Amino acid sequence: AAFRGFTEFASCPIVMQMDATMGAVTAIQDLYAHDINGVLYFFRGIPKSWKNCKFNNIHLPGGIIASGEFCKGKTIRLNLKATRDITLRYKVPDDPELCEITLKKDEFVNF
Repeated sequence: AAFRGFTEFASCPIVMQMDATMGAVTAIQDLYAHDINGVLYFFRGIPKSWKNCKFNNIHLPGGIIASGEFCKGKTIRLNLKATRDITLRYKVPDDPELCEITLKKDEFVNF
């Protein structure tokens, strides 16, 4: 923290807390994808007023890297890649069913 950069605001010499900054990043990521009791929920936090949104290469619990796009309340694209063998349970807002898939390390699926 002894240099101007990641831990200091550029406009003033006030030291910024990195944990608070990462908390903000996590809150934004949780709009797109988050885990509750072993189920990954995609786009659950997206406000209804957002017409279109997307995310790329988010690393999620269980060893999943995900990308997706959501438009007018519908999941347009969801790409999942496993970094290890996993059985994944997930849910998207426009499908009432809980989905479950099994992926091997480095396997990916596109929906």
